[in-house]
Amino acid sequence: MNNVNTELQDAIYIIANRSQFTTMKNRTRTIITEPYPKIGNVIQFGNLDWRVLDKKDGKLLVISNKTIEKRPYHGPGRGIAWETCAIRHYLNNIFYKNVFTADEQNLIQDTYIINTNNNRYDTNAGKNTIDKLFLLSTDEAKQYFDVKPLNIHPDYLNRKQWLRALYHSKKVKNREENRWWLRSPGYKTDYAAYTIALNPNESYTDTFGNGVISEFGIRPAMWIAA
Repeated sequence: MNNVNTELQDAIYIIANRSQFTTMKNRTRTIITEPYPKIGNVIQFGNLDWRVLDKKDGKLLVISNKTIEKRPYHGPGRGIAWETCAIRHYLNNIFYKNVFTADEQNLIQDTYIINTNNNRYDTNAGKNTIDKLFLLSTDEAKQYFDVKPLNIHPDYLNRKQWLRALYHSKKVKNREENRWWLRSPGYKTDYAAYTIALNPNESYTDTFGNGVISEFGIRPAMWIAA
């Protein structure tokens, strides 16, 4: 997709969602609510609540405390990686520019993102990137949330049956609301990994993934100066 078409689509999206972005920017804004928050604390940054995952060298790694919205990882197609996906463009352009004030933007750090292959299914993750906002990888989800791997045989019908049984056993009603994208690839290049939160204390990472056109929740992460 060329830059002209991308910029036009961005402009159309911003106009269509202007009231949403205006509401976000007009809310009372608090940068940091503690002198130096602890890991696990929830802080307010701009317009959203963020959970502190890590701290290092005067910076905080934070992730939105809840999914902020549902979006597809990308449109139809093969060869999709974090470097080229639509959700990365959205977070680092539309979301970044229209949600955060100039002062807040100055606090958001450039982060070197290492994208590792899906070794279980030998799926290429593409090139490393530099981003303001990003999604967690499968490894980072395991590190910060202690999620368990969702080990399902890669047969789609069996996976659907297995997931239905899992949801039923845990009495999960809102199945679509408890899944959020990770940036790591799934079992092929038009699939991406995601996390399932069955309850506050039990989450799984599905490295088989789901089709990138599916609308799952997004929980952006970023490093900010504290």
